[in-house]
Amino acid sequence: MILIDLIQYFEEGPIIPLLLSLIALIAIIIQCFTKHLFMKKKVIFSFILVFTNTLLLVFYSQLIESNFSAYLKWCFLFLDIIGIILLFTTIDYSLVNESFKDKLVDSLNQTKNYLVLDKKDRIKDISANLLKTLNMEYKDAVGKNCFDVLDSAYLIIGFNDNECRKKDIQKYYDKYYSKASPLDHKTIEIAMQMDDGREFVLTFIETPIFRNDKYKGRILIGDKKDEEALTGIERENDALEEELEVIRSRFVTLLNKTSDGIYFNDLTNHSIWFNDVLVKKLYLTGNSMDSSEFYRNIHPDDIPIYEEKLSNITGEYSISYRFNVGGAYLYLKEEGSKIISNSQTELCGIIKVLDDESFELSKTMLDIVSSEIEMKRRFNELIAIDKIFQVVYIRLDSIPDVNEAYGRTVGNNVLNQYITYFKQNFVIDNLIFRITGLEFVAFITSNNKMEALKNRFKDEGKFLHPKLEFPGGKIDTNVYMGIAYSNDTPNRKELIKLAKEAMTTAMSPKYSSNFAYYREIR
Repeated sequence: MILIDLIQYFEEGPIIPLLLSLIALIAIIIQCFTKHLFMKKKVIFSFILVFTNTLLLVFYSQLIESNFSAYLKWCFLFLDIIGIILLFTTIDYSLVNESFKDKLVDSLNQTKNYLVLDKKDRIKDISANLLKTLNMEYKDAVGKNCFDVLDSAYLIIGFNDNECRKKDIQKYYDKYYSKASPLDHKTIEIAMQMDDGREFVLTFIETPIFRNDKYKGRILIGDKKDEEALTGIERENDALEEELEVIRSRFVTLLNKTSDGIYFNDLTNHSIWFNDVLVKKLYLTGNSMDSSEFYRNIHPDDIPIYEEKLSNITGEYSISYRFNVGGAYLYLKEEGSKIISNSQTELCGIIKVLDDESFELSKTMLDIVSSEIEMKRRFNELIAIDKIFQVVYIRLDSIPDVNEAYGRTVGNNVLNQYITYFKQNFVIDNLIFRITGLEFVAFITSNNKMEALKNRFKDEGKFLHPKLEFPGGKIDTNVYMGIAYSNDTPNRKELIKLAKEAMTTAMSPKYSSNFAYYREIR
């Protein structure tokens, strides 16, 4: 019986579903603003519901007289139920959200010092906790200048560790709106003095408020540090300074008494400091020198190994090298650790002078690369198996110019750097061989490495015209490559010859690139 009366009620009042859907839509839009989140699905659904109810209301008289009239009351009942459910869930969620906000604000109000200021530094809101600190009523603070209020309660004596008065702070914030930025987020400290001479500090995190890119004021949230807390901080600072002074004294004493050679290599500022022991042993002109000057005295054959070691250090390290002390080389062993502090990185440790027998010489890539005889043996092994591989013929054409300009040792250094890079990135099982002083042959047996080489050619400028580093600067180099696949010819024994032919083509002035694939030029 109740259900029938309810149906008749909605049938007589078709505007009810429209009102319910409109109220739900408004509640959802308000919720979007309060949450700062556009709830797309809910908004679209409520719009559709409003639109449907509007159409039914507009054409209600025509529908009543149509064949649809028998179902109309059930349609309105269905739309009313949907509207009630949507409205109920939206209002319920909003109430829960509002309750959470109230509890959050109340918690801040009771436990934190906070101020909301307008663009003229007038107090728009102030926490109960700060009012208690200032021994003041809410009505006595709101609407008044923030610094007038603070100074009326206690005397302002400092700002951000600087001695000042109220007028100095007000002058600091004069025309603050013209220099404020939405990205500003800083800590400020206002030192206060009570009537009995005791001091405390109000510490705030200051954040500007902007609306439509216009400065509207700022929020300050923070805490109070009383004299006891400040004294504790001062005591901690004094104790820390005393501890640091003890450590410094011990360190200086050890430096003066030790017989070991101690160094500090500042990688950030490119300078190295040596103690007096090393100054004497290495015949240095002073305790400090530019790192590039030190590197220039390392034997050219050892430089690539030294630089590679430096680039890969994560913690402790050890390396041996030869060091020029004026016409002769001393064998040195450097042992130390990498230290990272804030934005500074340095190496520190001990450098020992070794005799010839104990010198742990690390071989360069040019020492490891095999000769043409070994190349032929490995080549015969490869062509005997049914596997696709590449032959890469390489020529570093600019090395004679480097030798003439900088010396043969620098030329070998540059040559070693490039071949080391090529071997590490494209060659497996040491399948790279030196044919002449400037020419090398590499066998690439991995499909991934073949594809990596092809992709590297896309940046030909850096790959075939690289600027290679040496102690003292960078050197422009010019590299040519010819590449042949093992299936480019039925006679695999000709592959090296075909790769060299491709390289010769790449060296031709008429050819546009420094590399050539044999299959593309044949």
